[in-house]
Amino acid sequence: PKEQPKEQPKEDGKEGGSNTIPQEQVVDRKKPQEETEGDKMTFEEAKAKLEGIMAEYIDAHKINAFRSAFSEPCKTYWHKRGPHKQIDNYDIHGQNYHISALMSTIGLQIPIIPYLNDWCAGGFVMIWESGAGERMWKEFQKIENFGKGYHSIRAIRSLTSNQITKTNQWRFINNAQLGTPRNFANRLANPAPSQHAWRKAWAKYLERFCHFFTIEFFCKKAVSVLMQEDSDNPYMLGFRDALEVVFQEYRSSKTAPEQKVTETTFLEFIWDDEQLEFDAKRINNLLCFVGITKEEVPLSPRKRNPVAEEKQPEKSEEDMPAAVPAAPAFEGSTELLKKVHEMLKGGKAQMAIFQECRSASLGGNKEIFAAIRHARMHPDA
Repeated sequence: PKEQPKEQPKEDGKEGGSNTIPQEQVVDRKKPQEETEGDKMTFEEAKAKLEGIMAEYIDAHKINAFRSAFSEPCKTYWHKRGPHKQIDNYDIHGQNYHISALMSTIGLQIPIIPYLNDWCAGGFVMIWESGAGERMWKEFQKIENFGKGYHSIRAIRSLTSNQITKTNQWRFINNAQLGTPRNFANRLANPAPSQHAWRKAWAKYLERFCHFFTIEFFCKKAVSVLMQEDSDNPYMLGFRDALEVVFQEYRSSKTAPEQKVTETTFLEFIWDDEQLEFDAKRINNLLCFVGITKEEVPLSPRKRNPVAEEKQPEKSEEDMPAAVPAAPAFEGSTELLKKVHEMLKGGKAQMAIFQECRSASLGGNKEIFAAIRHARMHPDA
């Protein structure tokens, strides 16, 4: 037999010959790639990016709002009082009534298509009229419990069956038959005087669902979720970059003295005065600028400018008080406090100081903010 040709040696796990990648095409990912002018995101591209991200997020937000306002409270009732089979019946039948009612009264469609001709109202219950309805709402409305199942909230798990009194099951007010979801939704949308009692009873449920779309709740929750740019949700990637481009355009558009934006980055702009949580009104105005929220709202003036303040002229000995009280001792790292003092004297912004201290692992969030407050109150300490 003829001698078989020898196999070509493999290089880096790949066959030799035409399958190898030319050296000039190999990109060294360890070296940061230089950003050219053509790579920078334009305002129109950033606006389109934000619209796409928010469209994806809002669908998820609708689902979580529906869970917190309707499905999980109803399932809590059946879990505590029984029969437990009604928990599954809600997902099959009961939710059709709530979804169709949202469509007919406020025109909102969540990403679940209801069966409008369902004749079974299994799982439906007037949950907010039950004994512990207000106590449950106090927990379900919290931003940290948004979209969570009833079994994931400790205060809900601790409720007993005696605390949740029996209410209308599978029926509406006055023990009235619901009919099909189509009939139920049409009655709630009917302005005739005969339907006034039904519409008034439904208003409470509608208000609680809409709570999750207020400026204070929606803006804070949306940005806190999207800022993570979770790799499991690829649609979030690029949110920070797009929001920064939009902020710079927004900042340049505010030319009037009373509207002037002094912050230099969107991170400085969206935090509150204490830099502890997001300012919902500022986020709303930024999203309104690209047409995502409805209208801008008035902003309260900053208690102090989070951007580097201008250095005050040094006071003469005559202007100085006779005695300067000693600064209280700082309960934290001396190295952290010293670093904060140096950066404040150098004119750095508060958020820049926070980020640098965090990256240097000089302390936790609370300790860093405490050091910044201490240094601001006692600059000569």
